[in-house]
Amino acid sequence: MSTTLEQQQLFPQVSKFLSSGTHKAFVDGKEVASSNGETFQTFDPGSGELLAEICDLQAGDVDQAVAAGARAFRETNWAKLPANERGALLHRLADEIEKRIEIFAQIEALDAGKIYGQAVGDVQNLVDTLRYFTDLAQHVQHRTTLAVKGHEA
Repeated sequence: MSTTLEQQQLFPQVSKFLSSGTHKAFVDGKEVASSNGETFQTFDPGSGELLAEICDLQAGDVDQAVAAGARAFRETNWAKLPANERGALLHRLADEIEKRIEIFAQIEALDAGKIYGQAVGDVQNLVDTLRYFTDLAQHVQHRTTLAVKGHEA
């Protein structure tokens, strides 16, 4: 049996997030709406209740976001940081997510229609995966050209 959002004990941060109006995309360091102003709604699959309204990015919006990400990777201070410093920042991100695991899990449980305990596991998996690949990247050296033309390792 599903419960309504009013019946659930939502964390204050989750209530604030869900009631904060239309959610925009975060592109190039700022929140942006879709170029055509369209939005879509997301519903709690368990109760059918409206959770949030989200900007519906169009193909051109996504292209701009990808270009901004590529530009940031090439031209910002992030790109100039040594790998160990980037790794330290990514570990800090994992730590901050883990500190708020209950909040992220409650949002995920509502949006995906899964039980809270499973959502906690999903968020923990995100944290563990971020840490794993951050650590793995610390040990990767420059690319090595293979004897096969057109391929690198």
